[in-house]
Amino acid sequence: NGWTRIACTALLGIYSICALLVLFKTRNDSDVDFMTIVVWALGLAAVIPLWSQQAREFFDTWRKD
Repeated sequence: NGWTRIACTALLGIYSICALLVLFKTRNDSDVDFMTIVVWALGLAAVIPLWSQQAREFFDTWRKD
């Protein structure tokens, strides 16, 4: 649904802010920085397909049924 895409994007935005805070606050801790970036990238990889044309068609079809 439309709210799903908006909610996931908003949560990624919130996590992006948190990730930036973590990256700036944890100096010289490469493990924490690496994992923060990996989790952020996974979140981004999950949100991008939600905004594709194929996902829009799927949600439109699902709503009609």
